[in-house]
Formats: sequence, structure tokens, C-alpha cells
Amino acid sequence: MDPSPSSDDFIRHLGDDWIPDCSIEQKPYVGQLFPDVDTSFTFYHRYGSSCGFDSRRSTERKNKLKKTTRKYFLCSRAGSPEDDTSEDVSIKKRKTTSAKCDCPAKLIIAADGNGGFFVKKFIENHNHSFAGKGTMQFLRCSRSLTEFHKRFIIDAARLNIGATRAHAIFKSMIGSYENVRATVVDFKKISRDIKEYIGKHDADILIQKFKDIQTSSDNNFRFEYKTDANNHLTQLFWADGVGRRNFEVFGDVVSFDATYRTNKYGMVFIPFIGIDNHWKSVTFAAALLEKEDADNYKWACEAFKKFFGSSVKCIVTDQDPAMKIAIEECFPGVKHRLCMWHIMKKFPAKLGTLFCAESPFMDKLKNFVWSDHSSIDEFEDGWNNVISEFELSDNT
Repeated sequence: MDPSPSSDDFIRHLGDDWIPDCSIEQKPYVGQLFPDVDTSFTFYHRYGSSCGFDSRRSTERKNKLKKTTRKYFLCSRAGSPEDDTSEDVSIKKRKTTSAKCDCPAKLIIAADGNGGFFVKKFIENHNHSFAGKGTMQFLRCSRSLTEFHKRFIIDAARLNIGATRAHAIFKSMIGSYENVRATVVDFKKISRDIKEYIGKHDADILIQKFKDIQTSSDNNFRFEYKTDANNHLTQLFWADGVGRRNFEVFGDVVSFDATYRTNKYGMVFIPFIGIDNHWKSVTFAAALLEKEDADNYKWACEAFKKFFGSSVKCIVTDQDPAMKIAIEECFPGVKHRLCMWHIMKKFPAKLGTLFCAESPFMDKLKNFVWSDHSSIDEFEDGWNNVISEFELSDNT
């Protein structure tokens, strides 16, 4: 690996001639012909990539017919260094690893009169050192994102893998950073561009994904959705084949609760779950709702009945009044019970955190609350005894 020059070496050699070392086939020459401007720049760009410097397009001249007659290609470090003596602290300057240093290297092409171009002038001398093997991958000319890169970033995003981690995985697959031919920032830019391309069509992509699952991989997959007047997705309900089979066996009791809101659109995610014969949670279905109100819950309950029927014997929810209204209307003959976990969670807020933490009140109460084999009378007696023991009978 070529050692990178230190800042002292760079200052000492600044102004000296640095001539790239490459094969004759890669080096431009005066009189060389090109069919167009882009082809000539590609050639100079590859020349710089093999030698260890970046190139860029510069000014051009045009005739009265707006056709290019002369074009300048420069080293990326051509031009005067930026003036850092400005006292205006409000101006933020981007930090760069390769500042301009009046590099004289350039390639000038001119129109040949037959629609093509020829090299009119070529200066190969630079006044700075070139990138070595350890830093070559950071040059723009050495960074090229292929379709394979883009497909890898998309597949990683589907697995909830971010751009930074995707870059690390790609490096491990290829073998080294030099072989990746892209930086972490390049991966982040592609990820950003993909999100911008999707834009407001993410709901359309989701619905199409559900349709593809239904027709190709899971014939028992079912979904229902609703849009508003502006064609925005407001409600979505789905259940796959595994969830529907779980319901056939363990669907006597169903619990659902609005767990959290999605970040971008604020839609409420609601899983419909049950308990199997190993006391493990199993998922029956899931829904996304615009709001936590009675109308949205009614829509979700009706969608549930459409796919699963009304054979549910008991529904467990929290104390949300909107849920209560929807269940009474959609499942009139079904027992509606409140989640004991939500109720027990409120005890410290009602009685005081210090009291519940330092006294044996909660431990004694849980012995009766979480007992699977207590009768109604045993529970009532145990509850009253604990309340009396800690003198909470008059506590509102």
C-alpha cells in the first residue's frame, strides 16, 4: 500500500510537477479524435481514475448556432483555494478532503468540423500528489454504483437494514473497502433517492404487494382497505393464511389494542392476537387505522367479522370507550372484558408509587388477581381482605 503523503510533504512539493504514470493507451494525446463531448470526458475521467486524481467538466465555447466548439476538462483541484479569512461566521463551508490548489492539468477539445472533436491541448503535469492504493476508493472517479449495488440496498431496506449497515455487510461480502467502489454516503444517497422516488405512492406499493401475496404465495391471504375523498389510505386490515388457521383453533378469545402510531402518517397499528395451548401469543390479523375513534374501530371489527365470522366468545381490550362502542355494535352477543394488565398498571398512579413499591400491598393483591383457579367468592374475599388490611376501604 502506498503511504499517503503528510501535510509537510504536500507543502514541500506544492508547485512541483507530478506526472501520472499510466499506459500509453490510457493517456490522451494532441490530435486524438472523439465522436462527442461525453465520450471525450469519459476517456479523461478513466485516465484520472487509473492515475489517482479526479476530473471535472469546466467552461465551454459555443457558436451562433448554440453548438459546442470548445470544451475544457480540468483536474478537480484546479482553481484557486477558497478564501478562509472571511469573518462572517454565519457562512458554513463544506469540509473537503481535497482543496483546490491551482492545478494546471487540463484537457481541451475542439470541434473538428465533421461533427466530432479532437484534443487541441493536453497538460498532464499536476502540482499535487495523487491518491495511493489506500485512498483511491474515495475518489469520485473510483466510486460507481452499479445496478447490483442499488439492488442490494433495496433488498437490505426490505429487511429493515439501514444504509450504513448495508455498506458494512457489502464490504464483508466483497472483501475490502477498495472493492466496494462506494462510500457510506453513496449508499445513503441511493437510499434517499429511493424514498424520494416512492414518494406518495408507498400505499399503492403496499396494496400491490398484498395483491401479489394473495395471487402467488398465499391463497388464503385476505385484506381490506378504505380511502378518503383524496384517495389517501385511511384504513387497512389484513390476515394471512397462518393467522386464519390460528383463529380456527385458538379463536375463542381475541385481544386487540392500539399499540403505537406509525412515524410518518400517524396511523394506528392494531394487532388481533390470541393465546395458544402453550400460553403463547399468536397473531390472527392486523390493522392500520387513521384515528382511534368509534367509526374506525367499527370498520376494523366489521372487517374482522368478514374474514373470520362472529364465532368469537370473548374480546379483551383496554378501557378505551371508543372500543366499547364498536364492540357492542358489531359483536352484540360477545363478552367484552377489560385487560387486567392495563388495570394493574394504574395502581401506582392511583395509590402512589412509593406506597406500591415499599409496601407488600401489590404482592398480596396479585396473589388473588392472577390466580387461575379462584372462584368468584374467593376472589371477592381476598380482594376485600387486602383492601381492609391496608386501610384502603375509604380510598376513592
